[in-house]
Amino acid sequence: MKTYNHLTLWERYHIRACIQSHMNPQRIATELKRDPTTIRRELQRGGGIGAYNPEWAQKRYQHKRSQKRTPYRFKAELYDICIQLLKKTGLEPARIGPRLCLEYGNHMNISHMTVYRHIYQNAADGGRLYTYLRTGRKKAKKT
Repeated sequence: MKTYNHLTLWERYHIRACIQSHMNPQRIATELKRDPTTIRRELQRGGGIGAYNPEWAQKRYQHKRSQKRTPYRFKAELYDICIQLLKKTGLEPARIGPRLCLEYGNHMNISHMTVYRHIYQNAADGGRLYTYLRTGRKKAKKT
């Protein structure tokens, strides 16, 4: 798997210079030794070919990188309702999310993968929530 390297400020200035000399994104990508899709996406995010601004693009990139990224946490209220639905009604995790939206509104939306993740974590910790699954599988299926 290839690692991804973000565009540098120098590369962004180079992109603008190439645009001003009427080069197409394919040729810019060849010069920078980047994938053409990377250049096209950068141009789209940066205001388009006619309005590309490397300073603004770099500030936007730095701002997005500095924002705190925290994984979704199962809130206690939502967790309790999901577990009740799993135990009492025997709903599969894929049906729990839509059911919550119907009964409580869109603010109670939950992904089926989040429910599965907590069920399997519970099983790893010695819990028995997995027994309420239709298949009763203790571990996640390998894909």
